[in-house]
Amino acid sequence: RTALAKVQAACRRAAETGARIGVLGGFSSIVGEQAGARLTDEFGLPFTTGNTLTAAVIATQIERAASDLAAPTIAVVGAAGDVGSGVCRILHGKGVELLLVGRARPPLERLSAVLGGQRVCSWAEAAPKADAVVLVASTMHGAISLEHVRKHTRVLDAGHPPNAQPRPGLRYAMAGRVTHLHKPVGEIPQFLEQGGAREFHACLVEGEVLAFEQRWEAFSSGRGNIRPEQANEILGLARRHGIEPASLHWAVDGLSGR
Repeated sequence: RTALAKVQAACRRAAETGARIGVLGGFSSIVGEQAGARLTDEFGLPFTTGNTLTAAVIATQIERAASDLAAPTIAVVGAAGDVGSGVCRILHGKGVELLLVGRARPPLERLSAVLGGQRVCSWAEAAPKADAVVLVASTMHGAISLEHVRKHTRVLDAGHPPNAQPRPGLRYAMAGRVTHLHKPVGEIPQFLEQGGAREFHACLVEGEVLAFEQRWEAFSSGRGNIRPEQANEILGLARRHGIEPASLHWAVDGLSGR
C-alpha cells in the first residue's frame, strides 16, 4: 500500500502540472498492475509503462549479441512478465529457439502455447543449455545465480537494480537502455542518465518518443499486450528522433556489443 500511495502521489502531481503524458517505468507499472489500479482513468492523464520500447530494445540487443552464433538457444528469465513476453514474441517471430523461465509455470505454459510450443523449464535446467540469456525477472539484490551458466554464454541483464551479479569469466552486460544522438536536457539528470553520456532507460524514453510525435496515449499498458508490430513501430519512431538501442558494455573484454 505504501508503494502504491507513492505511485499515485506522483501520478497526481504529474496531472496537476498539466503534463500531456506520463511514464510509469518498470517498478511503478508493476505496483499499479498488482493493485489493479487504472491510473490513466483515475487521473485523466495517459500513462504509458514504456515496456514496448524496452522489449524492442532488449530484443535488438540480444540479436546483436548472438549474431555470430548459428541457431542460438536463448533463455528468457521472467518470460511471463510484460517485457519478457514481449521479448519472446519478437524473437519467436524471427525463428529463435527459446527457453521460457519464470516463477510460476501456468503463465509460461500459456505463453508457450502462443509461441508454438517453446520449451518451459526451470532456471536450473536452462542455465547450462542457453547460448544467450535475457534476465527480465525484476528480482531483488542480484538474486539470480549465474553459477551454472556456461563461460561463453552472453548474459543480458535488464533489471534495475540488476537481477544478477557478474561472474568472473562470464560475458555479462546491462540491457534495455538507449542512446540519444543529441543529449536531452532535463531537470533531474542524475535520475535519467545511466551508464554513461546519453544513455537512458528505454521505458522512460518511450514517453519522450510519443511526445515528439504528439501522440498523447498509453501506448503500453496492461500485461501481455506487446506484439512485434507494436515493437517495430515504437522502435522506428525512436530512430526517427535519433534514439537507438545502446551498445552493450561487456564485463569481459573481447566481445563487441554492436
